[in-house]
Amino acid sequence: MRQSILDDAFHAWFFKKGLTLNINEQWERFAGKAMANGYKYLDWRHAFMNWLVSDYQQASNGRVHRSKTRDEILAEAEAILARQAQEQEAAHDPE
Repeated sequence: MRQSILDDAFHAWFFKKGLTLNINEQWERFAGKAMANGYKYLDWRHAFMNWLVSDYQQASNGRVHRSKTRDEILAEAEAILARQAQEQEAAHDPE
């Protein structure tokens, strides 16, 4: 099963996402957890892809990916709204 999931298309997706995780190590963790808990997936490839980009995924270098805080999300939203307002103003400015 591993060979059919970790094919060229998977590797292309992996590098396009800019992931730097150890694929083999992550597969062992994912498959081990799935088998130990009796998980059954309709699509193992997409389940593994979700595992790799999960907010709760712990990278092999020990860094834990975390979700953004409420304040970080609000700050990003405010910046986006401000940028959109500037773009709309520039589009309507007759200069």
